[in-house]
Parts: sequence; C-alpha cells; structure tokens
Amino acid sequence: MVEEPISAVISMGCLSEPITWLDEEPSFQFLADPFGWRDADGLLHIFAEHYDYRTRHGTIEALVVKRRANGTPYRR
Repeated sequence: MVEEPISAVISMGCLSEPITWLDEEPSFQFLADPFGWRDADGLLHIFAEHYDYRTRHGTIEALVVKRRANGTPYRR
C-alpha cells in the first residue's frame, strides 16, 4: 500500500516511501485487481479478487485494513 492519493503518485512520476505490503496469501491462492476506499471513519477497505488455483474459482474479498498501536497496518 502507498499512503498517497493517486494524483500525488502521478505528479511525482514514482511511488513514495514507505510502501507497505500485505501478508502473502496461502499456497495456490492470490489476490488480484485491488480497489481501495476509505469510509467516513477513515478505515481503509480493499476489495480484490481472491482466486484459488485448486478450485479454479474466484470470489470478491473485502479486507479492512486497521492500524496496530505502532502504526503498522494489518488485515481484519
């Protein structure tokens, strides 16, 4: 995740630090095509396709990203 609006990324022409990565998905699964949205309380919601190679089935997964006391994000 990059904590900048897309307009800032476009105007800079690159990604700024820090870049935070979510934990890796289990074996034979992945998340694709994420879309982020912040609600009125400031919580970040990420909607993404969750695909499982074993079942060859994809679903839309909703993740809520919260902050730990030290400021690092985690999925709820």
